[in-house]
Amino acid sequence: MQEFSSLGLSQPTLDAIEELGFETPTSIQAGAIPKLLNSESDFIGLAQTGTGKTAAFGLPLMELVDPELPFAQGLVLAPTRELCLQISNQLESFAKYRKKTSILAVYGGTDIGRQIRQLRKGVHILVATPGRLRDLLERKAADISRIRYLVLDEADEMLNMGFRAEIDEILENAPSERTTWLFSATMSRDVRRISKNYMYKPEELVIGTVNASNKDIEHQYTVVRATEKYDILKNFIDAEEEIYGIIFCRTRRDTEKLAKMLEKDGYPADAIHGDLNQSQRDRVMDLFRRKRVTLLVATDVAARGIDVNDITHVYHFNIPEDLNFYTHRSGRTGRAGKRGVSLILAHHREKGMIPQLERRLDIRFKHQAPPSAEVLLQRKLVTHIQGILDAPEFDILDKVLPPIQEALKEMSKEDLIYQIAASFAEKNPRYTVEHKSQPIEAGNYQRRRDGRDRDRGGRDRRRGNADFTRLFINLGTMDLPQKGDFLGYICRSCNISGDFVGRIDMSEKYSFFDIHKSRADQVIDALDGGDYKGRDLRVNQDRPSNDRRNHRRGQRGGARRR
Repeated sequence: MQEFSSLGLSQPTLDAIEELGFETPTSIQAGAIPKLLNSESDFIGLAQTGTGKTAAFGLPLMELVDPELPFAQGLVLAPTRELCLQISNQLESFAKYRKKTSILAVYGGTDIGRQIRQLRKGVHILVATPGRLRDLLERKAADISRIRYLVLDEADEMLNMGFRAEIDEILENAPSERTTWLFSATMSRDVRRISKNYMYKPEELVIGTVNASNKDIEHQYTVVRATEKYDILKNFIDAEEEIYGIIFCRTRRDTEKLAKMLEKDGYPADAIHGDLNQSQRDRVMDLFRRKRVTLLVATDVAARGIDVNDITHVYHFNIPEDLNFYTHRSGRTGRAGKRGVSLILAHHREKGMIPQLERRLDIRFKHQAPPSAEVLLQRKLVTHIQGILDAPEFDILDKVLPPIQEALKEMSKEDLIYQIAASFAEKNPRYTVEHKSQPIEAGNYQRRRDGRDRDRGGRDRRRGNADFTRLFINLGTMDLPQKGDFLGYICRSCNISGDFVGRIDMSEKYSFFDIHKSRADQVIDALDGGDYKGRDLRVNQDRPSNDRRNHRRGQRGGARRR
C-alpha cells in the first residue's frame, strides 16, 4: 500500500498530514503530487468530488512556495466562499510545521476593506473567488504579477456559475511564465477551451471515467405528483433508521420554504443559500457539522465547497436545470469509500431527464417506489412505543391509575397494544396512505431524446424563439459593465445555467434579456424585490413604453452575447 512518504514530500509536511489523520493517499493524490513536485509542466487533474483534490494540489503548492520571498507566488481560484475558506484552512494545516507561510482567502459577501488591509501585510498564497479577485485587481489592491503557480479548482463549477469573463481576465493578466494546474470533476467544452487557450501542453491525469459519477453512490429516482412531493420526501426520510443528508432545491425561496416546512414538522432541518451572509452561513454549517441539524436544504451554488463526511443521502427535490450539476450534487455522498444514496424526486414531466443523465454520466438509475404505508407505520410505531417505555416515573400516577386499571382489567394485552397503535395511526394519517411511482419505460422519452433536446443549444437559435420570453431589469452598464458580468450575475443570483439565457441588450441604467420560459418565474422570484448594492431591484415582463421607445432609439440592433 502506497504511503505519503513515497511521494517526495518533506518531513515537516509529512508530520502535518500525519497529525491530520491522513494515512494513505487517494488515487488523485498519489498520481498528482509527484508530477506537480517534479515537473514545471501545466497539469490537468480530473477526479470526482470527494476524492481529495485539495490535498492533491495543496501539498505540492506548500512545498514549492518560498516563504522567504515577500510576494504572492501561488493563486488558487475557487467558485465559492465556502470552498475558499475550506482550501485556505487546509493549506494552513499542511503548513503547520513549515516556516511561516502567509495564506489569505478573499471572497465576496464580506468587507473588502478588511481584505485589502490584509493583502497589504503581504501574502504568499492567495485563495480567491474570481469575482472578488477581479474587484481587488481593479482597485490595484491585489498583485498577481509574480504568480508562479495558478490553480483552478472546481473549474467546471466556476464556469457553470457564470465566471467565464472573470477567469479569462485573470488568466490573461497572470504572468505568461506561470505554471497552471486545473482540477475538475468534469471536462466540459468550456473547461477544455480554458486548457487550450491558457495552458501549454498540459499533462493530464484522469481518475475514473471523465464526466462519470462516483461508483459508491446508488442512483435512484421516483416519479411523483407535484402535490405529493413533500409528503413522499418525508416518507423517504422516515423510512431510514439514520439519516444525514442534503436536499437540493433550485431557488433560494424554495430552500427557505422547504426547510421551514420540515422544521415545523419536527425534522432537524435548516437552509443554506447565496443570500446568507458569512456569519449566517457559518452558523448553519456549524450546526450541520455537529449534526444538530441533520437535513441541510441547499441551492446548487450555496452547496459548492461543502466538504462534510458521512453524508448518507442526497435528495433532489428539483432536478438541476443544468444536468452537469447532478455530478456535484450527488458527489456530496459516497465519500471515502462509504456508500451513499442519491434520490431524484421527479415530476411526470421530468421523466425524460433521467435517461439523459444516464447517457451523459454513464450511470444507471434504479426506480425506487415510495416506502409503503406498512413499513412507515411499523417504523413509527416502534419509535412511539419505545418512547412510552422510556417515559420517566411520576409519583402522582400511583394515585390516579387505580380507576383506569379497573376500567381496563377486562382488556387483553393484545387489545391494549392494538388500541395504542390505532390511536397513533388516527393521529398520523399520512403513515396510512400508499403512494405510487411508475418506473420509466423507454418509449416515454424517445421523442425528447431524438428531437427537442438535440436542437436546444445555440444562442443564435433562441433569438425570436417562442420558448423564450423578454424580461426587464433595472440594472445596466453602470452596474455591470460587460454582458459577461450581467450573465454571470443572473446565473449566480438565480441559480441557473447560461444555457437558459438568450439575447442581452443593455443600456446604462436598465437592461432587457431573453430567458427560457421554463425559468422565467424562477428568475423573477429570485430577483424582483431584492437589492443590488443597496438599490431595490425591479424585474418584470412588461417593458414601460418610454423605456421601449428610448431603448429602440439608442440600442437598435443590440449585439447578441455569444
